Amino acid sequence: MSMSVFFPLCTERKSSLRILLTSDHHLDMVRLQHLSDWWVNNNQSADIIVAAGDLTNMQTAEQDVPQFVSNCEGEMTSVLSALERMLCRVVYVPGNHDPKTTLSFENSHLPHLTPHSRNIHNNVYRLDDDLVICGLGGSVPACRQDGSPAWEGYPYEADSKYGLLLRKLLTPSTNQALDYVGRNCLAHPLQEHNVLTPADKIILLTHVGPHSSATTLDAHETGCSPVESGSAAQRQVISDNAQNMLINIHGHTHYGAPTDAVDTVPIVNIGSLSFGHFTIMELARSQDGTWKVSSIQRHHLG
Repeated sequence: MSMSVFFPLCTERKSSLRILLTSDHHLDMVRLQHLSDWWVNNNQSADIIVAAGDLTNMQTAEQDVPQFVSNCEGEMTSVLSALERMLCRVVYVPGNHDPKTTLSFENSHLPHLTPHSRNIHNNVYRLDDDLVICGLGGSVPACRQDGSPAWEGYPYEADSKYGLLLRKLLTPSTNQALDYVGRNCLAHPLQEHNVLTPADKIILLTHVGPHSSATTLDAHETGCSPVESGSAAQRQVISDNAQNMLINIHGHTHYGAPTDAVDTVPIVNIGSLSFGHFTIMELARSQDGTWKVSSIQRHHLG
């Protein structure tokens, strides 16, 4: 494991941000190289890379075999290193096909796999003095619309547990001292500012998306009932936090639609890089100083 020398992004107040979004790599190093080539050949730039999980291909049955977990951490390191070669600031959440060590709910136990990446599972990463990414990885069980089970969830056996964690993650700090540190991150750029304050706009980074969204509906199998792969609890939490929620970005559902909305909150399915999909998101401050999503573009590698 690598020693982390990752620094927060909020060293000066931003007026705009450009973010490369990737998800569901599934250890496809050829596609990663194609993405890197496209990035260089098209003179692209970004402030940060954000990945929404399933960087690897680990199966649930392998999660209790230490050698498989160790091997998968090594594979995840290879994927993150490839992303770092494009841009040396990467934040991510793990998916249900990533090793269980990366899905720990004790932040101090999360492995630092590469120098310039940060796992923000069950955590907050500050982009600016009033803008954060809140991350929660893993997946919930999925059912077909006819009620039959489709996919197992990992590490959540029930959507309700996932929902409780998500709601807790999105609860602003009531500690005035920590709130001060969060709001004054520009004065302390080398500190960890994993504090959500009431004034923050939230980018919600999850592996799964919300239930009953076009982005989480998988209807690609002919003759089979479509799969509802999203979280009902997540949909409710987004609705309850719509005032402060800027956007929810997710992966997991390879055949889902690129965009939808829950109430006024945009929902974006990044797309699977193993299918050649990735997304570029641009944010900008409006005239009143608040953050807005100015552009969402999903791309496909030929």
